[in-house]
Order: sequence, then structure tokens, then C-alpha cells
Amino acid sequence: MKKIQHIRFFSRRETKTGISIELIFNNLISYIDNNTEFDTDKKNVPSYSSFLGLLRNILFTVTNRSKINHITGDIHYVALALNRKRTILTIHDCVLLEHKKTSHFFLFYKYIWYNLPMWWCKNITTISEKTKQDLINKTWAKESQIKVIQNFYDPIYKRQLKKVNKEQPVLLQIGNKPNKNLNRVIEAIKDIDCKLVLVGKLTNAQAQKIEEYNIVNEVYCGIEKESLVKLYNESDIVVFVSTYEGFGMPIIEANAIGRILVTSNIEPMNTIASNSAIFVNPFKISSIKEGIMSAIKNDDLRNKCIENGLKNAEKHHISNVAQKYLALYKSINNNFSA
Repeated sequence: MKKIQHIRFFSRRETKTGISIELIFNNLISYIDNNTEFDTDKKNVPSYSSFLGLLRNILFTVTNRSKINHITGDIHYVALALNRKRTILTIHDCVLLEHKKTSHFFLFYKYIWYNLPMWWCKNITTISEKTKQDLINKTWAKESQIKVIQNFYDPIYKRQLKKVNKEQPVLLQIGNKPNKNLNRVIEAIKDIDCKLVLVGKLTNAQAQKIEEYNIVNEVYCGIEKESLVKLYNESDIVVFVSTYEGFGMPIIEANAIGRILVTSNIEPMNTIASNSAIFVNPFKISSIKEGIMSAIKNDDLRNKCIENGLKNAEKHHISNVAQKYLALYKSINNNFSA
């Protein structure tokens, strides 16, 4: 296939541990290379985003820009080094703007990571309507600038159904940052005979609570995606009752694997999950507990959610989502080829 144009993807410096949200774009790069007329590659900026690192990353971007450039998250500020009409900026969430701060550092962060890049870029995508509205409300963004293209799941997640262990179900919790709501989950399951599998590092207080309540648990930090898929396969229930998300990848990952999902009844989780989950109030421990118990005991509800989840995952298959990005790349290319 003759290649008509080059797309360069820019991502933050890779971390030694953890699974970065930008890694899902590796699959998009491969898909575009193998199935379209575009040629692609990826550049990770060389530094973490300290003040000096920010300057190094901008200089790196200037010297590595291509005809079409796509910034896949976190390093929004490097857009200032690129042609505004040839650059796509993907923003995953506004979680750090949720805190109402007036310090000089916070204002600097807000302007450099959000306001200035969004003012500069003509093409902005985000992964949910919730994040789009947050950007409009909290930054200089205009509605006409932003296109919602939802995330796709890694094809490594494949249907692996299993019979639920009702005697001691395995509950998989992804993440332990404050918005992941682990403290309420711990309180909710203290009287449920289960095993909690956590991907993330427990705080001392969380570890003490788990020990106090005699909750059987396993904790994993810095695992590779193959190991994460294995944990999904071995789980009975995925618990994702976050209080804030830009999207919520565990939703469609659980859907694709075929696991019952307990998630929050707030945006964007209720829209992303659609009719494929048991919804709970993430701010009420009693609601979280009730949702988990329904996932264990209500066979009809669980099976219906799983089947709906497999259908929901199909909407987020890479082939479907890639077409939306391709339309944007083609539009940019055509504007400069005419």
C-alpha cells in the first residue's frame, strides 16, 4: 500500500513501572501502519515534566516534528512547539484541575498544561463527553475545538468466561489513588468473605484496615499488561467505583474479558458502561456493598450484564475507533494537499 503521509505520535517519557494510558495508542499506531495509507512512528520525550524537563521536551519536539503530529496525553505543553493546524492534542482527563487551588504552581500548571496548548491547537480530541465538558468549564477551550473519540481496548483482552466463585469471590480493584475510592471499597467488603486483588500500592492506613478486617488480599505494583490481563481472567468481579474519571478503561476491559462489573452511577462511568454493569453510589459504602452482593448472588442480573458487556466492548474495538482518528488525519492531510 502506497503511503501518502507521515504521522508522528508524541508521548511522555516511559515510566519504569505502571501501565500508562498512552500505551493504548501503540495499538492504534500498529493498526494504522498495517491497514491504512498512513505511515507512523512514535517518539517519547526524553525528560519527566520538571521545569528543566519541560524545556528539554519542547526542544525535542521542535526538532522531531512531522507533517502530522499527535500528542497522546499528559505532555500537552509540547503542542506549543508544533504547527497548530497539523497537530492533534488528545486530553484524557482534568483530574488535577478538580482541586480548587490558587498557588503559583497550580496556576502555572493550568496555563502550561491546559490553557495555552488548547488555545494553540486547532484539533483537540478527548475520550468522553464528561472530559469535554470539564475542559469547556475549567479552561479556555471552546466546544467547537473538541471532538470526542472514546478509548478502545487493547486486543489482548479476549473473552474468557468463568464460573463465579460465590463462596469466596475474587474482587479486582484497579488503582488506589484517592479518586479510585479504595477506602470505601475496603469498608464495603469488610463483612464479605472474598479476596481483594489490588493493582496499586496500598497506603499504610489502607494496609492496616485490610489487616484489621482480616480481608484476604493480594497486591501488585508495576505489572506488565500481560500480567494485568491474567488478573482479569482470574477475577470474579471487577470493582471500579471511582469518584472521578476521564473515561475508565477498566470498564471496557472487564466487558471484553466477560466479567461482571460494579461501577459508579456518575459520568462518565454510567455512559461508558451503558447497560453492562451494576451501578452504585460511589459516595455511599452501603450502596457499594449492595452492588457487590448483587454481583455475587444475582445470577440473572450478572449474566445479563456480562452479555451486554461483550456487546459494549465491540463498540470500543480498535477497528471502530481507529476510523474516527483516520477521518481526522485525512482531514488535516487534505487541507494541506489541496
